[in-house]
Amino acid sequence: MAEGQPHGRGLWFVHTGALSVLVTGSPEPVATILPTHWVGEVSLLDAGPPSATVVTAEPSVLLRLDADALERVRQRRPDVALALLDTLSRELVARIRATDLWLHKQLGEVEAEAEEPAWWESAVERLFGGGSKS
Repeated sequence: MAEGQPHGRGLWFVHTGALSVLVTGSPEPVATILPTHWVGEVSLLDAGPPSATVVTAEPSVLLRLDADALERVRQRRPDVALALLDTLSRELVARIRATDLWLHKQLGEVEAEAEEPAWWESAVERLFGGGSKS
């Protein structure tokens, strides 16, 4: 999956292994995606190109849910589709909150050592597997 390049809509679940998330301008991966986590949800939901490049960091097994499969699930099992979309929306909200806090710290609006709100640790855990990369 390459930043800005069309790849088709799909959500990739990491079954085993690890993925590295790369963005333009950052020499280091900005995140590592571990088993039970996923990538591609933004493109799945809005049909736009990926916002980052994702590569395997080690041998990995990935499971893909494309837009057509999601639509079939929505038609046959709306309860399952709703649960998946609810989980995706919570993840996206956590990412927005984490990014918002990071931006406020970068702008000096919040002290860098300020105590993060209660939701911060779980957001960081989901995003970075246990610790943020600053």
